[in-house]
Amino acid sequence: DDVVLLQYTSGSTAFPKGVMLAHDQTLRNAFIMAGRAGFDENDRVLSAMPMFHIGGSVCALLGAVTRGYILHMMTKFDAGETLRLFEEERITAYIGIETMFLMLRDHPDFSRRDRSSLRKGWAAGSPALLQMVADEIGIRHVCSVYGLSEASPNVCITDWRDAREKRLRTNGRPHPGVEVEIRDPETGERLAPGQAGEICVRGYNVMKGYYRMPEETACAIDPDGWLHTGDRGMLTEEGYLIFLGRLKDVLRVGGENVSALEVENFLLTHPKVIAAAVIGVPDPQWGEVPAAFLQLKEGEHLTEEEVIRYCRQQLAPFKVPHYVRFVREFPMTGSGKIHKSRLRESFEREMRRGIEAPLLATREGGQESPSDVGGHYPECSLDKCR
Repeated sequence: DDVVLLQYTSGSTAFPKGVMLAHDQTLRNAFIMAGRAGFDENDRVLSAMPMFHIGGSVCALLGAVTRGYILHMMTKFDAGETLRLFEEERITAYIGIETMFLMLRDHPDFSRRDRSSLRKGWAAGSPALLQMVADEIGIRHVCSVYGLSEASPNVCITDWRDAREKRLRTNGRPHPGVEVEIRDPETGERLAPGQAGEICVRGYNVMKGYYRMPEETACAIDPDGWLHTGDRGMLTEEGYLIFLGRLKDVLRVGGENVSALEVENFLLTHPKVIAAAVIGVPDPQWGEVPAAFLQLKEGEHLTEEEVIRYCRQQLAPFKVPHYVRFVREFPMTGSGKIHKSRLRESFEREMRRGIEAPLLATREGGQESPSDVGGHYPECSLDKCR
């Protein structure tokens, strides 16, 4: 029960906090997670997850310690180098985050390198991403995961033997010794399967607390031992979890709830888009409206009007972004998450300068050049158009 790891949270939506995790929590978590993914002593696993990220220090490294597989580690992620290692080291399992898989698929060497040894792996992402990992990258037994630093980190993971539909469209079932409930974030009432609410977790994996932050610890873990994750999700009748995004990422548009993750996943279906982030920004009429930030595939071009028109074909009107911005690259946290707070800060500075009017009010097809409207911020490579 002694604390072995002070894992700092990513800081993507709030100031980083030191999560205190114990020996048993991290070892047991890595052992169960690797077993669900089907990793064993016959596997050669490749990971570019950094050691300051719990995916590297616990999931990858302690998985090797407890399951006996060979672990190939990279000092930093490089898509071309990853593809070379797949081929030359005959890697059987790969673990990574959404941006890594997208960069692999779009690398010039992707079709030239042999990936036939790949069979297993885990990833966190949308059903569309997991389908791409299975069908295009070739990790046919890919498992979907859900976790957070405060839970050692894995809460749920699909089993590599689960039906494909479950592995691609859910985040799996809880570990043995772990309970998951979905609760109404306002009332605390436990919700039935199929109803969306806050994901709450209780069990061996819940952190000892935040380092030297007793008030924050008390806010996160209630007197009954339930960790309130701040994440939104629902359970199926069979007990599989479906992650629906951060509660803070639920926008309130004219009285309607809009999931930023839902809009992001739809934007990722556009063939020219490689990455997307959606934030809520103030609006005098609707209270809050969606603003979308997109990174395009190399050599591609889109305008705001084209993106809005694409969204209008499938999304309800209140879910369609009112603003669209394009980035050459996203500002990222050290753990590989998009730093939405920096996007929000840059957007707020842009609005204060009065650079743009809401894009839904512009004429369809009209488009000024970037030199006419300005709008470049070095810290997040933000451009008006690309």
